[in-house]
Amino acid sequence: VDDYRLSLFKNADFSRFFYHRAHLFYFDKRSLSLVITKAGFSKINIRNITSVIGILKLLYPFALIYGLITWVRNKLFDWGFLKQTEFEVPILSIGNLSMGGTGKTPHIEYFISKYKATHKIAVVSRGYGRKTKGFRYVSSNDFSENVGDEPLQIKKKFDEIIVAVGENRVKAIQLVLKENHDVNLILLDDAFQHRYVKRSLNILLTEYSNPFWTDLMVPAGRLRE
Repeated sequence: VDDYRLSLFKNADFSRFFYHRAHLFYFDKRSLSLVITKAGFSKINIRNITSVIGILKLLYPFALIYGLITWVRNKLFDWGFLKQTEFEVPILSIGNLSMGGTGKTPHIEYFISKYKATHKIAVVSRGYGRKTKGFRYVSSNDFSENVGDEPLQIKKKFDEIIVAVGENRVKAIQLVLKENHDVNLILLDDAFQHRYVKRSLNILLTEYSNPFWTDLMVPAGRLRE
């Protein structure tokens, strides 16, 4: 049982099942057994299931606090206390609400394929996981440690497209437009929470098997807002 508890949250499918079933907080043990059996987890000890739900109950107040903080931040943008920078070129943002991947990079690549014949495109990303700081253009012979995995993947597939990374998306876009006057479409990777840039269009992705309205805020769930 101890080994099972230690490895429980390392199993992504199992954890996703519990996040998806957030309303299990209100189930009794019999109902839990029925749900678990239907989900294909009939061999799991019901006491272990109850312990997981107990952990999520403890985390739920922290999720409420985090949710309040993000709500206040968004309202500060909505009310104009936090300023957004608007650009003359269209800004298309691909993002999500949850921690982890929901197919943002494949969708960036889809829009590149769709518009590269009619637009001069630049992709701007934070460059998650890189060991460098500041603004940087991505080259096809670069290393992921310098620019991040996803920006490098995009550049290798579409060498003719401008790909840049930078923690400050506003400054990154300003530099791209200043140095590349023919750019007329910006694709922002994983930028739904980065509201300092005013977007022309937000595309929000969610997992089909685990839509965001069945999830909880971190740390009780995987939602960033």
